Amino acid sequence: MTPEQLITFATVAEHGNISRAAVALHLSQPAVSGQLKVLEDEFGEPLYQRDGRGARLTAAGEQLLGHAERLRETFRQAHALRDALRGLDAARCASARA
Repeated sequence: MTPEQLITFATVAEHGNISRAAVALHLSQPAVSGQLKVLEDEFGEPLYQRDGRGARLTAAGEQLLGHAERLRETFRQAHALRDALRGLDAARCASARA
């Protein structure tokens, strides 16, 4: 299980659709499906059920979702910190040149 697989899983749950999650993640639909398959294989049971044109979480998927969402939020916060620090670095460089 990788952080990327869990983030992909959380994104599919958020969008309720593999294709829309793929667009949001800037991945192909087969790449998203492949990550979900590997994750399901590791858990040994289905984490979502295809529902018409969408995907619905199973009971096991519902249990995993909270962990996956927390991980995704941690990654978002880390990216925001990185961006803020880059902004500080840019401001420091500008003030040093002045």
